[in-house]
Amino acid sequence: MIEHKNRFLTHPNVAFMFVLSFITPLEVHDFVLAQYRMYLGTLKEELTALFANHKGIRPSPEEATLAFVTLMDGLDVQLVYETRQSYEQALAITWNVFWAGVQS
Repeated sequence: MIEHKNRFLTHPNVAFMFVLSFITPLEVHDFVLAQYRMYLGTLKEELTALFANHKGIRPSPEEATLAFVTLMDGLDVQLVYETRQSYEQALAITWNVFWAGVQS
């Protein structure tokens, strides 16, 4: 999650993609949505494989991936609409809750 935040803050194309995914002009909606879905699909594949190899979690790899991506979505809103500090506070709290919830 820290790397995710750093990419958003240091790579203008990443920040642009996230902002554009929230407020997409109609003329480029389909293109932006396709790019975002491709990114999200790759992310979900990698997370599912990661969770499948981690034996200390309760939910299935697919369930853990969905929970994690949903958490990331909420944190992305913090990056786009709030401050870095609010993101870091939300990350610290939600990560602890998430990790405690998925551990066996």
